[in-house]
Amino acid sequence: MCEIQKSLDAVFNDTFCTHLLHFLIENNLTTADFKNRGTAFFKQINDWTNNLVLKKEHVQLFGIMGWHFHITVMEFLFDFYSEPQAIDQNALIMFLTYQFGNLDNYEYARFMNPYNEAFYQKYYPEFQELFLGKENSISDFEKNICANFQFEFSQGCVTQLTKNSFIQDLENFETISSRKFLLYCDPSEQTSVNHTLIDILREEYPKYQSILSVLRDDSDILQVFRMNEHNCENTLFYLATKQNSTYFLAIEDFM
Repeated sequence: MCEIQKSLDAVFNDTFCTHLLHFLIENNLTTADFKNRGTAFFKQINDWTNNLVLKKEHVQLFGIMGWHFHITVMEFLFDFYSEPQAIDQNALIMFLTYQFGNLDNYEYARFMNPYNEAFYQKYYPEFQELFLGKENSISDFEKNICANFQFEFSQGCVTQLTKNSFIQDLENFETISSRKFLLYCDPSEQTSVNHTLIDILREEYPKYQSILSVLRDDSDILQVFRMNEHNCENTLFYLATKQNSTYFLAIEDFM
């Protein structure tokens, strides 16, 4: 196992929320004042977005396992090779910048609402232990963040891939999605279709192919890591490292 994978594996596992909450507290991104919840956090997200994100692209395809397949590709100004001691923190910054950099109103309200303590105490009492002794430094906002990601990663889920395997993954996603999209567009296969959706998605496949071409032709990619497994419940993440920057890919294919 290489040093980058060791650093990622130490954080992105079944104790991910413990590391995440520690990171937020250590970087003064929490508050015990519920009225001011999220203030420092969202200011920092905005600063990271403005100062560290070199580019960002988003594409929506027809769903593979779920209704819609979304892929976001971001390139961050992080060099894992010159700062090996900061790999875990930089990976968390990329994760948080993606997750909170462009929340819609529904998602924003979900994190800002009071934490459902009774529910988690009843069904996930062991999760509640995460917050013991931290009552004076966190609010319901931080609890909601941890609750949202408590099942995102599992022990040993980080896998190193060859670049060819990485590209093959992305190509396979497009192949399966395209096949299902063509069936959806076939009037003999469907009783009803959404023609507006068809028009929108037809324009998305060339964008996906363009992203794929950029990644395939980028000879500066040195190592690739898949952070978890693809399913209908969690977002799938990839990291592709370069000498002076890092690609961060997020794929959602929810039901």
